[in-house]
Amino acid sequence: MSTVFTAPLPEHDDYWEAARRPLAATCFVLPLILAYEIGLLTCPSAGMALRNGADCWMRAFLAAGMGIQAALLPAVVVASLLAWQVAARHPWRCRVETLIGMFGESLILATALFVLARLIGQAFATMVVAQIPAASDPVTVGGRAISFVGAGIYEEVLFRLLLLPGVVLALRGLLLPRGLAILLGVLLSSVVFSAAHYIEVAPGSGTIELWGPLQHVLETRELWFGFLFRAAAGVWFAILFYLRGFGITVGCHVLYDIMVGIVVQPAAH
Repeated sequence: MSTVFTAPLPEHDDYWEAARRPLAATCFVLPLILAYEIGLLTCPSAGMALRNGADCWMRAFLAAGMGIQAALLPAVVVASLLAWQVAARHPWRCRVETLIGMFGESLILATALFVLARLIGQAFATMVVAQIPAASDPVTVGGRAISFVGAGIYEEVLFRLLLLPGVVLALRGLLLPRGLAILLGVLLSSVVFSAAHYIEVAPGSGTIELWGPLQHVLETRELWFGFLFRAAAGVWFAILFYLRGFGITVGCHVLYDIMVGIVVQPAAH
């Protein structure tokens, strides 16, 4: 199982290996999950507007497809990571130093992506920002931060923890070599990740509108850069997921969204 999700871990233990383990990811991501869920409870009027698509889609699937309470999504995520830890038979130890190192590494990687986005954005006279759906009440800096934390968590759960390994397994089932299956899995999941930012949900009916928004992107040159950059960011996160594990990938995504969404795109007042 571990060879599908990430590169194999050597037997000996140090930071670079420990940080990739599901247990370290659980310890690192759990405070973010709690901050997101508690933050939503403190913003009841804007709670749904602050939830990202990946969060809503997975909760809807749990409720309609599996008969599980949507509110249990955080518990399902944590249980899945711990099940991965058990299946991979990694040591059950996680040091505080490892978690501190994961935060520092996430910050460095997010800063690198942020600088790259700024340089490319200036060249194209635009900048890709994390979007928050419009809310009836103005969204504060705190509300935006909550939304970005949720996006970093649940988009990585959906597109890297679930979709990427699923695509790789399907391609391996078609007898593709492992390296080619991973490469195609990274590319395909990243394109889907980018496309998901343009999907619209019809108010009231909950119907997902896919082809109309994507056709609009194809016909509007001003949107091409945003689509391609999000796909490239998806590749970045997929590589991090494979090489550095789920926890650091979530940390990088959260910190990048906060850098872009709060520094570049000011909150409403």
